[in-house]
Amino acid sequence: SLLNSPSADHITPRDLPLGSAFAFMGGILTAQSFLLGKCAVELAKASVLLENGNQFQHVGSWVVYGLVGIYGVLTIAAQNEAMRFYDVTVVIPFSFSCFVVFSTANSITFFQQWSTFSLARFSMLGISLAAIIAGVVLVAAPKQIDNAMSNAAAQPLLSPSQASTL
Repeated sequence: SLLNSPSADHITPRDLPLGSAFAFMGGILTAQSFLLGKCAVELAKASVLLENGNQFQHVGSWVVYGLVGIYGVLTIAAQNEAMRFYDVTVVIPFSFSCFVVFSTANSITFFQQWSTFSLARFSMLGISLAAIIAGVVLVAAPKQIDNAMSNAAAQPLLSPSQASTL
């Protein structure tokens, strides 16, 4: 959770790969639960409108609804682990970028729209994600530099009261 997010004093460079891995998993799981949510809505709509009969007579329909819940819980767990290992200002935008990429690919596949996407659209998606990542680097870098500077600052060996007794 945000309350358990590591402070800048306790983040080490070795925590970045773990935080990034959990953020990546969180982004993928979010995209998959988003796709399964679309499927669940289509199943419910078809059953309510009786387009193809009651869709909930089949086990697969219930599996879709179960997976939505399971993926939701796994998403929360992955995001919490990402924030436990690294700073929120880095892992959440990274996770969101992963979500955008995989959600876009899932949606294009689900709605069978690959032929409508041009190279220019894919290029713009890549440029926008690069802008998000560059923004994260720009926001996170000053915090890490300030933290390094505060840790490197010279500290007095004696308090003023001890120094005055010498």
